[in-house]
Amino acid sequence: MQTALQAPVKRRKRTRMRYSNRFKVLICYLVCFALPPLWLLACLAFVYPYQLKNSAPQVLDNLTRMLPFLKSPLANDVEAAAVPDGAQLSAEVWNGVQQAREHQWMLFLLVLFAAAWLLTLLIQLIWRFCHTKALQSAKAVGRAVVHYRISMLVIFLLNALAAALVWLLGVQFISGRGLWDYVTYFVPYFLNCLAALCCFRLAAPPAISGKKAFFKRL
Repeated sequence: MQTALQAPVKRRKRTRMRYSNRFKVLICYLVCFALPPLWLLACLAFVYPYQLKNSAPQVLDNLTRMLPFLKSPLANDVEAAAVPDGAQLSAEVWNGVQQAREHQWMLFLLVLFAAAWLLTLLIQLIWRFCHTKALQSAKAVGRAVVHYRISMLVIFLLNALAAALVWLLGVQFISGRGLWDYVTYFVPYFLNCLAALCCFRLAAPPAISGKKAFFKRL
């Protein structure tokens, strides 16, 4: 005999996985990683001509002193940026030397920064792609935190090395250097580290992020 009316069994709602907003993540990456190169380009285009003109060091000469094996391939460029021995410093000669130094200095800054920027972005993206699986979420988050800290240390050391090269090969030889030199040449490397930090914490994969978690979800 069947029992009397039984209480209706409540069905448990199916758990829904929250996904990060891909558009917001993309905007976060674009804003964070576009700021450092834009800062450098803006400073070279608008600050350098008015505040730092004619202050470019002989960066290739300093580079060949540090790395002697580059003397032969860079000999012509080094000579173009040097004042010829015994030459009279006429306005024409001096202008040619200054133009060569500025061209080499700008190229050095752009190439070195581009390398640091690309490596910073690459390290951050490798970390992101390595933590997209939602298996064993507690352990996955723990591993992601450890790898995040190691990656940030590598990124910081990488950008610190690039900034040190800018100082050793160029900025230390600029006479009368001041605030505008530091703002133009070193702030972009700080912004590189800040961009990586923001993307680590704010644009992490859905598998390891949450509203009140260590890695926030956009």
